Amino acid sequence: MILAFELYPREYIKGVWKETLKDDKRFIKLNLMIARLFFGMDVESSYFKEVKNARLEKLKMFAS
Repeated sequence: MILAFELYPREYIKGVWKETLKDDKRFIKLNLMIARLFFGMDVESSYFKEVKNARLEKLKMFAS
C-alpha cells in the first residue's frame, strides 16, 4: 500500500478505497486502520458499520 502512494496521488488512492473496500463490512478493522493511518481521518468503527455495501445490495437485487 505504501508503494501506491509513491506511484499515485493520495486523492486517487482514497477514491479507489472508497469505491472498492470501504463498503465491505468484512474489513471494518482494516478500513479503520487505513482511514486513520493513510488518510488522517478521525473516525470510529461505527462509521463503517453505517455504510451500505452497494455491491451486496446489487447482488441481493439480482438474487430476488
